[in-house]
Amino acid sequence: MNKRLGKFPRIAILAFCIFVLSCLLGRNHFLLGTALIAGRWLYMVFGICFIYMVFKRDTPKYLKWFLISIMALLLMEFSWNRLNEQSLDSLENENSTTLTIMTYNLFFKNGAPNSSIKNIQEVNPDILVIQEVTPTWEKDLDQTIGVQYPYKMTLALKGTHGIGVYSKYPLKSNQYLPAGSKYPFAQMLEIEVNSKRIQLVSVHLASPAAAVEQPDKFLRLISKSYVEREKQIREINALMEYDSFDAQIFIGDLNTTQYEPLYRKLTNDWVDLFEEVGVGSKRNFPNTSKMKPVLTLDYIFIRGKAKAIESNVIQGGSSDHLALSGKFEI
Repeated sequence: MNKRLGKFPRIAILAFCIFVLSCLLGRNHFLLGTALIAGRWLYMVFGICFIYMVFKRDTPKYLKWFLISIMALLLMEFSWNRLNEQSLDSLENENSTTLTIMTYNLFFKNGAPNSSIKNIQEVNPDILVIQEVTPTWEKDLDQTIGVQYPYKMTLALKGTHGIGVYSKYPLKSNQYLPAGSKYPFAQMLEIEVNSKRIQLVSVHLASPAAAVEQPDKFLRLISKSYVEREKQIREINALMEYDSFDAQIFIGDLNTTQYEPLYRKLTNDWVDLFEEVGVGSKRNFPNTSKMKPVLTLDYIFIRGKAKAIESNVIQGGSSDHLALSGKFEI
């Protein structure tokens, strides 16, 4: 006859089930959803261990089946997310064009711009998307790489709000969001690439920096920044014209980690280029001399008639972000 499961293990299993169920029910909430995504594999390990315990001991039936049900729901949630991830359309046109694109948060306080400019020159992207571009940064870029990029649309501002695009292909129909604001979080424009139309959305979404700077208000401020980013993406989505373009690009500093529900929602509509064909580590923030990056904040998402080729995080540079490059056919 099996020994009876102790009181403490029963309480631990019950608490585990209630916590995971709360995360599953609140999967779209910033804190609960992030806990679910970040800890999914850990919950699976604990769940398997607990299942082993309840079947090796005399355990109340309600607890046994509660645990099994929670683990089944966890597996279903994971499978559902995988099934809903976006994929690229087939590329049947033989006259395709290969594009290299790069996103770089230049850092408005960058004290050694030549190091970051060297990174840009080495990648030599067809399309360069930049954030935190100040008037000084714009002047430096125009003097060093301006000749390579006959087309540019930039809004250089003091501080962290500047945004812009440099391109070897024609740019048109430029629009900053929010409309009429001098502090944009996004830039929407069209790129002509050998008779193909690409809609590009360059973003620098709401930053959680205030939460980091005020630890006593961390949870409230980081949740507030998440809600603001959700609102910004809804505004962008309302203006996008999926059927009017051969392909679309959603790129820049999203200030969003891969563990947040917002990232999961994006992968239901877009293909994360690095997840598709990336090489090495995707982490790109913070870039300091004291530690390696621990977070991913910058992304290249694509959708439409395109074929992913490669994506890389560019090492070095003097910004607090590492740049991200990608290559695909259209």
